[in-house]
Amino acid sequence: MLVVICTGGGIWAWNATADLRAIGDLPESERPRAISNIVRKTLGDTDRPLLDLQAAVADGRDDDAWALTSDGLRASTPRADFDKFATLIRTHLGRPVEILVLTANFRQMAGFGDAASGSTVDLTYQADFEKGKGTITATLLKDAAGTWRVHVWRVQSPAFLDPLAAPAAPEPAPAPERDAPK
Repeated sequence: MLVVICTGGGIWAWNATADLRAIGDLPESERPRAISNIVRKTLGDTDRPLLDLQAAVADGRDDDAWALTSDGLRASTPRADFDKFATLIRTHLGRPVEILVLTANFRQMAGFGDAASGSTVDLTYQADFEKGKGTITATLLKDAAGTWRVHVWRVQSPAFLDPLAAPAAPEPAPAPERDAPK
């Protein structure tokens, strides 16, 4: 049994080394996509809740996005703040055009948060949006039912810091007309 495990680990390491060498030979601009393809193979559909959350936010379906979050995120983030963040992403960045996963770190911790399983995965993405670039970092948490939920969700972008990139403020409503005093 130990021989089978060691042999399997050796084959995996050999393949991973070959993939990394191939990435090193690529032009710098093509490396993130190649890394994403390798990490994507490991993830499978584990990060589907985060990708679905991003799509729901882009479509203005904040209720659907909220439903993909963990009890812990809901307890620490008021719904109104979540909605403001979703609106900020829509107005400053727009829809995601391409999301490349760069890192995935799986962890198993007994009794972590609201998950009986204690399984988490930390993720980092490079994202191109309609109106700019950003970095998405997230932690997914497997709940007691075995469903992956978005536990931490951050989107960072220079577009949030540039006041010129901010959408124009709406014109103030005209003051109601009043009758002149008699």
